[in-house]
Amino acid sequence: MKSVHKKRASWFLYFAERNINPRKALVVFRPDYDKKHISRMMSLFFGTPKFNEEDVEDWRAIKKCIERTEDRNNGKLFS
Repeated sequence: MKSVHKKRASWFLYFAERNINPRKALVVFRPDYDKKHISRMMSLFFGTPKFNEEDVEDWRAIKKCIERTEDRNNGKLFS
């Protein structure tokens, strides 16, 4: 169970340091996800952990998208 909390803490800190709402990033970079998929993905941050390893991989891909977007927009993510 500690690894779940460790994952949550590291991802939460990543988004908090950049002042990014994870749900907004999820909607922007994965607009085709339905409510159940979004709920499962957001369980990485709060609530009962329902996420799986595929979801963590997807968050890593979103993180790369965020970093590429920040680089192109001079540090402004949603501009």
